[in-house]
Amino acid sequence: MFFRKILAALIATQLLPAYAVTVQEIDLPSGPALGAPGSTVVGADYKTWYAKVPLTAATFTAPWGGIVSRNSDGSDPLTYITSEVPSKLVSGPDGNIWFTEYMIGPFDGIDAYGGKIGRITPTGQLTEFDLPTPDSVPADIVVGPDNALWFTERNAGKIGRITVSGKISEFPVSSESTPTGIAVGGDGNLWFTEMGKLVFNDPEWPDFVPSGRIGRITPEGAVTEYPLKNKNSSTGSIAATTDGSLWFSEFTLTENTRSHIDGFANIGHVVPGKDIEEHSVAQGSSVGSIVSDGRGGIWFADVPNNSIAHVTSAFAVQEYPVPTQGSGPGGLSIDTAGSVWFAEGWTYKLAKLSGTEFNVSKSFSGATGNWFNPDESGHGFSLQSLPGNVLLAEWYVFDGSGNQAWLVASGTMTGNTATLSAYQSLGGYFPPHFNSAETKKVLWGTINLSFSDCNNAKVSWNPVAMGYSKGSASIVRLTKPVGVSCN
Repeated sequence: MFFRKILAALIATQLLPAYAVTVQEIDLPSGPALGAPGSTVVGADYKTWYAKVPLTAATFTAPWGGIVSRNSDGSDPLTYITSEVPSKLVSGPDGNIWFTEYMIGPFDGIDAYGGKIGRITPTGQLTEFDLPTPDSVPADIVVGPDNALWFTERNAGKIGRITVSGKISEFPVSSESTPTGIAVGGDGNLWFTEMGKLVFNDPEWPDFVPSGRIGRITPEGAVTEYPLKNKNSSTGSIAATTDGSLWFSEFTLTENTRSHIDGFANIGHVVPGKDIEEHSVAQGSSVGSIVSDGRGGIWFADVPNNSIAHVTSAFAVQEYPVPTQGSGPGGLSIDTAGSVWFAEGWTYKLAKLSGTEFNVSKSFSGATGNWFNPDESGHGFSLQSLPGNVLLAEWYVFDGSGNQAWLVASGTMTGNTATLSAYQSLGGYFPPHFNSAETKKVLWGTINLSFSDCNNAKVSWNPVAMGYSKGSASIVRLTKPVGVSCN
């Protein structure tokens, strides 16, 4: 893969919204001891969950933990005390909230590294899993193409994987790696950013050493790192969009810069198999937490401008101001209507941005059943709508030689569309001769579904496996199980 730097003019930025935008701000129980809100996520229960990072040890004893809470209609009814400070939340394929725990502290003025993955069920049961590598500082977490949870371990230079049953695996990246953000690309692999390291040559003023690269790991654990054009760049948050590409935040250190705070903010864009693009944003802006808008673009937090910004697939930026000044926006997530939830870490608030042109309708949840193309009866899809807006699909079809080819795919529903990573299992035999050790799962490609109503949809596919060609078709519902409703 060859890489190029886009040395273009700054992206035009507008601060005045073009739509009737509203920002709803929710005051949370405030104060340093009660914690500042951080990461947010909309769970399978359609409630907004968020992490809270305590700022003093007033109500905690060493080791110092954190809080995960669930918001409901402006109240704060459910609060769970974790043994370590939570970093990133995600809605898991099992309907539970999963999160990383990256730090213990500060306590007595010293930050202690954390090393756990947490899980909270909708009924409130909290479970924490110790990672094999102590003090690994797990940062970001995402649902992988295999329906396991994948996460970064910044201090250990590793990518981790945990199944919904709690089985943990770790994959080393490199001795100099600092994996930070992670997302699933359209190629079915996991892509991660690398922030860089602090080097304490001067105890009172450490130097920041940038990474200058991003990485990719396959579901089997094979790692590849890709250098950026500018070796003085470091990368942070990353998100995948509905077209399978990925966007990431990037900052570039200047000659006299000793901290990334003084660097220039960029947005990186990756289309798997193609060049990496790097785009500068307007002077005075920064690119913080990134999340997909469900329509090929992204949202990001711009702390210096106290705003939430949107970027289209054509790299046009529009910023939406946060009403409360000095709010410190971050921890972005998207609900089923396309509204942006975020934390105001400096003013102890939870907020929702809605009413933009990028809002989408509530995710289609009536897909469960069998679907087919009446003109090609003999192959078709079995679909299941799962918690967390996840769509599971099995395509019973044939390969180019006429052999049966069963494909299993999954992905997230956004509005009425879904992009699924599809896999094929090979090497198996009919029982009693079946041996799971002889089977292997290989990436087949991507499947896109768009539902026009409860009984009609358009499907398209883009294979990477040999012997198949890309295409599309209209499909209709064949069956609907008893009890399945459609909205």
